[in-house]
Amino acid sequence: MDKVFTYDSFVHATAGSIGGQCAMATFYPFEIIRTHIQASDHLKGKSTLEVIKILMEEDGIGSLYQGIKPVLISLLASNFIYFYTNNMFKVWYKQYSGKRSIPVLPNLLISFAAGVVNVLTTCPLWVVTTRMKAKRKGTDSNKNEDGLIQSIIKVSKEEGVSALWSGTLASIVLVTNPMINFTVFDQVKKHYLRWNQKKSLTSSQSFIIGLIAKFVATILTYPLQVAQTKLRTSKKTMSEEEMKKTGIKKYENTLDCLIKMFKEDGVYGWYKGLDTKLVQTLLMSAFHLSVYDKIVSEVERVMGNKPKTH
Repeated sequence: MDKVFTYDSFVHATAGSIGGQCAMATFYPFEIIRTHIQASDHLKGKSTLEVIKILMEEDGIGSLYQGIKPVLISLLASNFIYFYTNNMFKVWYKQYSGKRSIPVLPNLLISFAAGVVNVLTTCPLWVVTTRMKAKRKGTDSNKNEDGLIQSIIKVSKEEGVSALWSGTLASIVLVTNPMINFTVFDQVKKHYLRWNQKKSLTSSQSFIIGLIAKFVATILTYPLQVAQTKLRTSKKTMSEEEMKKTGIKKYENTLDCLIKMFKEDGVYGWYKGLDTKLVQTLLMSAFHLSVYDKIVSEVERVMGNKPKTH
């Protein structure tokens, strides 16, 4: 276990967490807009600019940052759990396989396993934070502002403990997003090099192929992201009046949610808010990596690139 909880691991986990939080805080309004578009039928057919206008006029500019504190706390917990679980699995793999490096497929499977552990562990946090983000003024759900822990306790008491793991199946399947991303990138790269009779890609070519791979992965998994949001914001105790007021409906499970969305709105129902999500994903990814790299570089410069001993 000493190889898991090392100084180097702590630096990278901290840098990754801070980078993720900075990116989320900077582009948080996109997260709010996407959540509202995905969760509420009242915003059906509305563009991103129209949703911004509605939220600002009806709920005030502060609504674009609603629930940001618990979201950042949840993100911090999620990043740390994922990183250390991923690192631990890699250490175990090397110990039991006797290999010094990890091949691509085992590495992807390890990342998937770490993602599943992360989902199962932090799902209650994301259920309550998603509900916080989807709150609107004038609804019953917005009468009392509870903290993260209070909200978790409240949901478990009113709807049962199982409600805290709403949308878990969709979340687990979404862990495959990086695997899809890598597979698409690898295949496009292979065919491009073969077609142009080259041995390697330039930086710009890698960037463009990376964007294509991320776009394909997002398109393939986006319906599950919509279902995930709907399931997390759907309360078992919702009355007919509350559903009409909020535009949020009840669903049994992930499959039930996907089928109902398709019956009501066709393919559009599966891709509500996609434009906002794509902009958010690209901006946050670039910003996150920039902050992460800067923090690691500064720490290595200050510490002389040497692990600190205790």
